[in-house]
Amino acid sequence: MQPTVVRKTAGQGFSALTNYVTVNVAAGDLRVSNCMATDVSGCVSEVTSIEGQQPAAMHLILSYQPGRMPSNEQIFADEEAACDQFSVSKHPRISAIHREADSVHVHVAIATSITAYRGELGNR
Repeated sequence: MQPTVVRKTAGQGFSALTNYVTVNVAAGDLRVSNCMATDVSGCVSEVTSIEGQQPAAMHLILSYQPGRMPSNEQIFADEEAACDQFSVSKHPRISAIHREADSVHVHVAIATSITAYRGELGNR
């Protein structure tokens, strides 16, 4: 069973959104995509150095049915598929898995600027 897209919003800057989605998340439950940096703070620094202090961002949340406990690999594969669906799979993003609620879910902070999409950042 695929996860449900709970919310897809824009409006909050990438730095602030990243701070929100990564609070109290274990390192193994975090993933940085499409940045030269491999850690959260490095990715935020990289994106803001190119786009300024508050680059545009999208907040995507994928949620699983209560009781379902997918592996991190499955969650990140589903996150990649959802990003493909919304045409943002090549954008810099930070994903954070949350297991503390009734339903396992993943928050994804996506830098949606066209500059980042054009490949000025790394391609991981």
